[in-house]
Amino acid sequence: MDEFYFNESEYEEIKNDFIQESMEHLQTLENGLLKIEQDEDYDLLNSIFRAAHSIKGAANYLGLEKIIKTAHVIENILDELRNGVIKAEKGVVDYLLKGVDLLRSLICEVQTGEDKNIEYLSFINEAPDKTKITEMGQKKAEAAKDAANSYGSRLQEDANDADSIEDDRGTGQYDYDKVVIFKLGNQHYGVNISEIKEIVKVSEITPIPYTYEYIKGLMNLRGEIITVVDIREKMRAGGEKGDKGRIVILNKDDMQIGFLADQVVEVLEVKPDDIKPPVIDKGFNADYICGIVESEKDLIMLLNINKVFEI
Repeated sequence: MDEFYFNESEYEEIKNDFIQESMEHLQTLENGLLKIEQDEDYDLLNSIFRAAHSIKGAANYLGLEKIIKTAHVIENILDELRNGVIKAEKGVVDYLLKGVDLLRSLICEVQTGEDKNIEYLSFINEAPDKTKITEMGQKKAEAAKDAANSYGSRLQEDANDADSIEDDRGTGQYDYDKVVIFKLGNQHYGVNISEIKEIVKVSEITPIPYTYEYIKGLMNLRGEIITVVDIREKMRAGGEKGDKGRIVILNKDDMQIGFLADQVVEVLEVKPDDIKPPVIDKGFNADYICGIVESEKDLIMLLNINKVFEI
């Protein structure tokens, strides 16, 4: 389990945001599931799938294993529903509604801080049509993988012809597993979780005179002096700043450095086959991007963090 360091007040703030947002997502799930048996509307299925996905991603960020595993099962079944692998029959919908109730109880457990020993494994083990879902899902995944590889190869060939990107596969830049997703303006970016030491609230930053504009200054973090960089300015990313700013401290032995993010969203599992080569408009410095991942929310630009911090 990958974990970040939070002090008590930071953890409480993030936890409270998680509880509030997750309860809203659960309401979306419940309302959608009550309609879906009568009308398997694709947009509605997408909406409730995103709700389950968001709960799982935010729980992953906080390391809430029971919620992660429960939401993952719900997410998988919703994915099979929207892809037509299974139908929204009464047994499936009832099972998913049971999962919503279970998630609500698990989130309330997080809210109170009291371990109520809620039984959740039986729910996971009782997934309807589990064998069918697994077999058909594997076939669908293999077909999608082949299609993605073919599409990615074509994109790479086009990019090489244009001499627009450098292929980072040989340097390990595409060896992703878990990625921390954050926002600058309306754009989502990702950094490999192994690159990150911790995430903290923005505190007092002391400016450094006669330096690059994107170096915002120095911050004292528990006795360590951290150089804070505004990568929005460094990358010319643009966009309006959000109100949930964080400083992402990098896991570097040779320097104490962090960067400003408008909002840290979630931790996302990313497989190498999910990554497409970066074909980016010339107005953006493509050297900083080593791949693009499509999510339900947005296109996520994966950062080559070493290049971002080259001076």
